[in-house]
Amino acid sequence: MSRSVAKTIIMVTGLPGSGKTVFSKVAETMGILVFRMGDVLREYAVEKGLDTTDETLGRLSLELRERYGRAVIAERTFEKIMGTNADIVVVEGLRNVEEFFFFREKAQNTVLVAIHASPNTRYARLRERGRSDDPSRWEDFLTRDQRELNLGLGTVIALSDIILINDGKTIETFMDECRVILRKLLAKSQGLST
Repeated sequence: MSRSVAKTIIMVTGLPGSGKTVFSKVAETMGILVFRMGDVLREYAVEKGLDTTDETLGRLSLELRERYGRAVIAERTFEKIMGTNADIVVVEGLRNVEEFFFFREKAQNTVLVAIHASPNTRYARLRERGRSDDPSRWEDFLTRDQRELNLGLGTVIALSDIILINDGKTIETFMDECRVILRKLLAKSQGLST
């Protein structure tokens, strides 16, 4: 088994607007390095002089995976992880099982956390967030969800070790739940390094 600098990789998955970014922000407040797979796509788009709309990023995501393999975004994210000396990292945004297996082969310990919220809740969050790649219409939201599911996101969610439901609660409550999970994972990771 090839080995990463990181002993533990916490992989986070879920459909757009489910709460992956909130989970990652909580991790950052706890001193855990976070790597967002979507940032790899956004950086690639900027390098190519392209805009970062959902349509562009979706097309690039499919093109890159078709050209370089379904784990290419994970591979490029892992290159960034290798530039650190972290014992534990969060990787946000897994989309397919190839990415899952890639990271599982690269770390001593992996944990897959899936975050779930209803479509209506997620759509409202994305409209509120207003990032350049967020859908402004319900039809665009459904198209994006379908693209994510076609990549294999549903299978990744089904493989998760931990499922967090982020529906019908305050952001503070959800952040507290994330903190509890992350503390347990930190304690387990520190046990690996002794």
